[in-house]
Amino acid sequence: MFDDGRYEKSAPGDFYVQLLETDKGHVCCWAGGAPYLSAPQFCRYEKVDEKDYCFVHKQPETDFEIYRMIQAAFYSEFECLRYAGTNPNILQRFSEIGLASVCDVDKNKSDSVLRNLCLAKFSHQIKLLELGELLSSFLLDNGGYKDSKKVTQIEVLSEDEIRFQYTWTAGEWRKKFKNYEDPIYHQIILKVVEDTDNQLMMFHSMDEKRIGGVGLTLNLDGFLRELEGVEDIRWYSEEEWNDGEPTFWRSTPY
Repeated sequence: MFDDGRYEKSAPGDFYVQLLETDKGHVCCWAGGAPYLSAPQFCRYEKVDEKDYCFVHKQPETDFEIYRMIQAAFYSEFECLRYAGTNPNILQRFSEIGLASVCDVDKNKSDSVLRNLCLAKFSHQIKLLELGELLSSFLLDNGGYKDSKKVTQIEVLSEDEIRFQYTWTAGEWRKKFKNYEDPIYHQIILKVVEDTDNQLMMFHSMDEKRIGGVGLTLNLDGFLRELEGVEDIRWYSEEEWNDGEPTFWRSTPY
């Protein structure tokens, strides 16, 4: 066992799962397996002597693999998936997604950023209504708590633009544990970029408290990456986009 609470089988490196120290020894903080479920290529889960352990068995190497680990950390509600490194780019990415607290080194901390606008280039002509229906189904079926999810009917604004609304706070579970008086709906807009037939602009709104905005961005990014023919993905915040000619973008949201 490492001093920072890592499981003995953890791969050496900057990412690790911090185990909880109890009177029974070190155990997984809640045995929910969030790191394993979110990033199974990097995290494993096993039971030894009636104790549950999550641990990082492979360290990420590429920029996209690091994004997967940041995403897994976001879904780990008890902040057990942590970063012990000092890379300023990775530290900034954790700060932008609102997870500076999972970094052992508090360096170059920046404000959180919601990237809720995306440009995606396809290798073929976009069938907008069909794409909207696929996205609606994906949002309803992806992940758990399906009874809390709803989408409104797709509204066709023009031949190049559609919109609908989505919530995952409609069920009794969310009302009881998240204290939402009414479901929080996010508007999602899909629009074919002017003078093209294969470039998509996707945007989702946020409520004033930004509740659920990051999670929806991660879901939309996952949807695009499952589609055939998507050649290029660029994510922006509204502020980055509205600064004029949008020059700053990320190939992943975080």
